[in-house]
Amino acid sequence: MLQRASFPSSLIDPHIEEALSVIERDFCHHDGAGPIGTARFITRELDENIQADVVGYARALLRSMGRL
Repeated sequence: MLQRASFPSSLIDPHIEEALSVIERDFCHHDGAGPIGTARFITRELDENIQADVVGYARALLRSMGRL
């Protein structure tokens, strides 16, 4: 399990903030571009389990960074 980062928000690089925003936008919804693209890359079709895993990993990462 990911641990929550203890970085003050003033120390987080703007590029990291932008990357986290993209993850939040594209990977945190089951029907988002990230989970769908990942499922299609792995299986060449939609796969509910893979999509759910991608969303779970994205949300865990964002939680660990204090974004959720």
